[in-house]
Amino acid sequence: MERQSQTNVLVVNVPNRFDLGELSCVDYEVKDFNRKLDKYMKSFQNAATVEVTSDRDHFNQHGLHLKRNGKELAAKAIASSIKEIFKLQRKTQ
Repeated sequence: MERQSQTNVLVVNVPNRFDLGELSCVDYEVKDFNRKLDKYMKSFQNAATVEVTSDRDHFNQHGLHLKRNGKELAAKAIASSIKEIFKLQRKTQ
């Protein structure tokens, strides 16, 4: 990442899984991974983590895949992050 000082990096976190039970160990691992990912990415100025939706209503009936509204929210979050990067770049130039 040190060589990528002129490149902006967006990383999307891992959404929860709703196809498993509420007390599934997979959800704990996902939360732990996302926490570590966010902590790791904070050390880089040109990197950011995008939070995707983790609301059950945005997933399909079996709970593994995003529905249309969930995908739209994820796309809007990514677009918003990109817009913020361009705003920051314009201010520094």
